[in-house]
Parts: sequence; C-alpha cells; structure tokens
Amino acid sequence: MKALGHVKFGTINIDILANSDKATVAELHFEAGDRASTHMHEHEEFNYVVKGEFDCLCDGETKRLRAGDVVKVVSNQNHNLHCVGPENGVIVTFWTPSRRDLIEKMQ
Repeated sequence: MKALGHVKFGTINIDILANSDKATVAELHFEAGDRASTHMHEHEEFNYVVKGEFDCLCDGETKRLRAGDVVKVVSNQNHNLHCVGPENGVIVTFWTPSRRDLIEKMQ
C-alpha cells in the first residue's frame, strides 16, 4: 500500500497509510535498538507487530511482543515501544480518533 505521507517520531519512521476524522492507520519502522520515547495522548491505540521483537511499556508494565502480537494502549496511558531484537521491526498502528497532529506534520 502506498503511504499518504511520512512523519518522523524521534528515530522512528512513520508511514501514514489511511486517515479519516475518526481514525489513522500507520506503519512504524524501527531500526534494531530504536525506542519511541515514553509519551501519552488522548488517542486509543492498537499496535500489531509485523516484524521484529519489542518491549512495550504500558502504564508501568513491560510486555514482550513478537510478530503476530497485538497490544492495546488506552487513552492517556504512558507508553513506549523499544525494538529489542537483533533485527529491524515493523508495527502497524491504529489510532482513534484521527492523529491530526501527525497528519499536519506529514511530508
């Protein structure tokens, strides 16, 4: 699928795949060792691991994720993702409502 646009979040490359007023779908590309900084936002978030191995910190608890795993992050919950395996990682993320903040930064 061709991306609508591209955004950087620290060292993470984000390809926006679909967007509406109610939701945004993106593909996140991590180099081995990359970590998304701990953050929170109003959006509910679902992360599906396509490739790689990740530690996901969700509100103080760390979960190990591998290809095929899905994790839900509730609204306003501190979270981060860390690509811990030896290979690069890919995650498909679904946010609701739309991530207008990312859409405005698209290149």
